[in-house]
Amino acid sequence: MSAEPGRHPWRAAILTYHAIDEADPVLSTPPRRFAEQMRILAESGIRVVDLTELPRVISAKSAGAPVVALTFDDGLLSVYEHAFPVLVRYGFPAPVFIVSDYCGRTNA
Repeated sequence: MSAEPGRHPWRAAILTYHAIDEADPVLSTPPRRFAEQMRILAESGIRVVDLTELPRVISAKSAGAPVVALTFDDGLLSVYEHAFPVLVRYGFPAPVFIVSDYCGRTNA
């Protein structure tokens, strides 16, 4: 799908992360890679919105620039240690979906 120069072929996306560490190549994003992705996102001009704003933004009649929502699954410590400082640096909102039955425990 091609787009006009300066226009994105999509209006919205949700980027979902799990762990921000080097542990599992399927479920983890290395901290440096995550920081680089957020830097690129910040420099791209794409607006990062809270997940709760996304339906309103994509249903608005004015297309505007594309938007992205960020989310994290499971509330792992690595999200707090590695992602939180980066999100604060760029002012990006991102809900963390916590599995409350496992707080302070493992899911083994």
